[in-house]
Amino acid sequence: MFFSNKEDKLQLKAIDQNYAVIKFKPDGTIIEANKNFLDIMGYTLNEIIGKHHKIFCEKKFVETKDYQEA
Repeated sequence: MFFSNKEDKLQLKAIDQNYAVIKFKPDGTIIEANKNFLDIMGYTLNEIIGKHHKIFCEKKFVETKDYQEA
């Protein structure tokens, strides 16, 4: 990923160090998660890479119309 200046890079580093961050494709496939996210959720990166983000949702919610339309 390309960032235009040093300030952008520092802001992203601060976010990564202080927040739980997960990234996924538009189809919901997980492509990245930072250490904070993994520690909080109790997973390793290898366990979640390539899976759909619905693994973090309750099954009952995944079956709702609201989830299906999102």
